[in-house]
Amino acid sequence: MNHFSLILSKFVAMLVLLYIILGIIFGVNFMSVFWVTLTFSIVSYLIGDLLILPRTNNMVASVVDFVMSFAVIYFLVDAYAFEGNLFTASLLSAIGVTLFEVFFHNSVQTQMEEENNVDRRRYNLQTEVSEEIDPLIEDENRTD
Repeated sequence: MNHFSLILSKFVAMLVLLYIILGIIFGVNFMSVFWVTLTFSIVSYLIGDLLILPRTNNMVASVVDFVMSFAVIYFLVDAYAFEGNLFTASLLSAIGVTLFEVFFHNSVQTQMEEENNVDRRRYNLQTEVSEEIDPLIEDENRTD
């Protein structure tokens, strides 16, 4: 798995997303959005994509990413002396990031499976069903 390309694609997509939400809508300057995105991309990739996603599923990893993105964005944007509604800005950013993460997790899982040669075919196995012979029923023609 090429970690650099995954982090880079995650960083670029989040930079665009967070700049639209934080920069354009809430008026946070670009350098603040850049540092928030850089910090969050690295932390999110290490914790959410490499630690939690392989041990759980996409849903659990996305919920963890939502909580983590809200907390990281809230505290980092607050550190840059944001004057607006910090809760709303963090909540909208966390929702946008989580929607992106759902699709990003699918691509990470696909690359992990290709790297590990995981067979994704579903085997619909069934057992044979037949009429059972009951050994307790006495045979009428049988003489002991």
